[in-house]
Amino acid sequence: MPVCDPWNVVAGVAHSGAFGATDVGNLEMRLDFDGLAVSSITELGFWVFNPNAFALPIGFEFFYSDQPVPNLYLNFFIAWPELGQWDFIDLTSYLAPGKKLVGLGINGVDRYPSEPLPRLYVDDVMVRARVPEASPLLLLALGFSSVAVVRRKRPASRPRPHKRSFAAYLTRSPFTSSR
Repeated sequence: MPVCDPWNVVAGVAHSGAFGATDVGNLEMRLDFDGLAVSSITELGFWVFNPNAFALPIGFEFFYSDQPVPNLYLNFFIAWPELGQWDFIDLTSYLAPGKKLVGLGINGVDRYPSEPLPRLYVDDVMVRARVPEASPLLLLALGFSSVAVVRRKRPASRPRPHKRSFAAYLTRSPFTSSR
C-alpha cells in the first residue's frame, strides 16, 4: 500500500529562494491568518510545480470567518497546473465578495493506486491587500492636536528677574527711592 508523505520543507526545489514545500498524496497544507476583508485583497495565489509525467489537478479551499463548520469543503476549487514547470495559480477570482478570509488550504494530489504516488511542490504563497488610506481630515486633526500638545508642554517664555545678592536687598528697600 502506498504511503503518503505529509507537507514538509525541502531544499533545492523552489520557485524563488532556496526552500519550497512538498507532499505526496492528497494532504492539505492550511495557512491561517487574521480575518482579511475580501474587498481589500488585490492578489492571492501560489506557485506550483508538477514533476510527474501526467497532468493532475490541485485543490484549494478558502476558509471564511462566517463558515459554520471549518472541516467541510464548502469553498473548494481545483486548478490544472502545467507539467514539468513552475506555474502560478491565481486564486483572486475565486474569492467570495463581502466576506472575511481567515484561511487557505492547499491540497496535494492523489492518483491511487498508482505507484509511486504523485509528488507536488508549492512555493511563494502570497496574499496582497490594499492598506486603507487615512482620511485627510483625520491627518489634519492629528497634526493640530500634536501642535496643541507641544505648545501646552512648553512653558511660556518670560523675562527672568535680575539676580541680586542678599546684601543688595538689605540696603535697598522697595519703599525708598533710589537717588
